[in-house]
Amino acid sequence: MLLKSSLSAPRSCSCGNATQFPAAAPRSNRDPALARSARAALLSAAAAAGSSPAHRSVDRSISRLVSCSVSATRTPSPQTDAASTLSRGIVYTTHEGNSWEATLAPSGACFFFQSISREFRFRSPWQVFCTNLFPFLPPPPKKKKTGTTILVDPWLVGALTFGDTPWLYEGKKKRLPAQDLAAVCSRTDVLLISQALPDHAHGPTLRALPDKALPVVCSPAAEAAVREAGFTDVTALPIGASAETAGGRLRVTATAGALVGPPWATRENGFLIEELGTTATRPLRIYYEPHCDWGEGALDALAGGGEGGAIDAVVTPAVSQRLAGYPLVMGEENLVRLVRALRPAALIPLVNAEFEQSGPLAAAIQQVGDGGAAAVEARLRESGLASTTKYYAPEAPGRPLAIEIA
Repeated sequence: MLLKSSLSAPRSCSCGNATQFPAAAPRSNRDPALARSARAALLSAAAAAGSSPAHRSVDRSISRLVSCSVSATRTPSPQTDAASTLSRGIVYTTHEGNSWEATLAPSGACFFFQSISREFRFRSPWQVFCTNLFPFLPPPPKKKKTGTTILVDPWLVGALTFGDTPWLYEGKKKRLPAQDLAAVCSRTDVLLISQALPDHAHGPTLRALPDKALPVVCSPAAEAAVREAGFTDVTALPIGASAETAGGRLRVTATAGALVGPPWATRENGFLIEELGTTATRPLRIYYEPHCDWGEGALDALAGGGEGGAIDAVVTPAVSQRLAGYPLVMGEENLVRLVRALRPAALIPLVNAEFEQSGPLAAAIQQVGDGGAAAVEARLRESGLASTTKYYAPEAPGRPLAIEIA
């Protein structure tokens, strides 16, 4: 697979063929007053309808209907602007630590009919009648060519601690600008939580995100933390399971990921993220494993592409971390093995150690290896992998990086 840049005006990244875009500007896409009036009108209609079987679905669907109906057309952002310039590719934004987001630029047509079917898929005739009965509700937004956005392991507010013990360990962001969480939710189609530990399932961020109706896919260990934060549309995937999400536009498959704990512990998840509903012969596929560790046989179905085609991008750390000698993250040892097995077109580093850390536990964590672009590119060349895999290093948190994949 060959990678090329289709972008020329914005500032170019120094490694790989990618383009940097400005950081996102705050924005909001919901009118609270309109939402409240719409909800009240629909509740009145549901009450008038009574409790007959034909109308019971109204009560269960009011939140979904109002959420869809009062969403205004999305304001362009650097993420969507970047995605709209790609014919096929990924817009990747790091938020420091394990937190990142990606927008998959569509590999096929602009799915107008898919957006219509997605909007009406769960509606009974009574629900459609209610929508037409209240003309003050704006029409649902059309699916844009800017693709589908997935937010992964978000840490966007507050400090990072384990067990609420900042005296033992505390992490703080270095450079990430303040985030408009309403805008983050507005541009996000699905939330992915890979592990239960706070550096993945960050409680303060999960509680602060305002849209609790966002679909969430997570590991079974992380489900409790996600539900405690108030999210209602939660899919916990055991290893080997798959689920469609984002209105049928993505499929997420859980693979055997990192061993976090003693040898007999259940492994956490890695994830394969696949584009669905596209007219392209080769939909986009992203593999994510936050510790660059995996269980036996986990890569077998991915190597060679399986039924879904090749892996387009891998997101994983390029360095290792050890706690008093115990391996936590294994990028230094396993990165080349992973790339050799999957042969991705793009290798994107997870900058999970590049933030301020303090406390006795932080002092006991040792980083091993060089995750810089020059060092990783040299490792790829020495292993004979540079001709098939390009390394893309985001330069600044919050700044989108557009990667075109041919």
